[in-house]
Amino acid sequence: ISSAAKPELTQAFSSFLLQPGVPLVSVSLDCSAKPALTLSQKRFLPIGSDGDAGKLWETPVCVRYGMPSAMKEECFLLTRRTQTFPLTQASGCPNTLMANARAGGYYLVRYEEGLRKNLLAHAKELSLAEQRSLLNDMSSLADGGEMRESALLEAMPEFASSPERQIVSEVRPIVA
Repeated sequence: ISSAAKPELTQAFSSFLLQPGVPLVSVSLDCSAKPALTLSQKRFLPIGSDGDAGKLWETPVCVRYGMPSAMKEECFLLTRRTQTFPLTQASGCPNTLMANARAGGYYLVRYEEGLRKNLLAHAKELSLAEQRSLLNDMSSLADGGEMRESALLEAMPEFASSPERQIVSEVRPIVA
């Protein structure tokens, strides 16, 4: 892998192969100056698990965000517990932000409440894979005690009227 890609990707790949679990990446956005993301990670554990929550990964995180002129995408390598990354292509505060662009990352995302609500308001603008990823993340977080179940249920109207069978079939078990 290292000969075909950037050398740091080999170490990132190894962090996923050599330890169990999946990272939970928490996302917050600060637009008080130049827009910047703060990403934090910990191991996602089900309620009652006695697993080691202190695991760290070298997690490639790609974000897609909306600016008035167009959608932008940037990728970062989250290597520490918490890191801040400037959104270098942002000319102002993004109107929406998806922290798992194209649903290509192997991690769960927990959005700060304002970001989550804004993303849900723009859910129809997400790709089918991103919508499914968002639903899966929220469902997993609610099941794992990382998110209020009421917040998950409040999000369902945004998806329940989707014309996509895959989305409606994801929603049905949640509201049943």
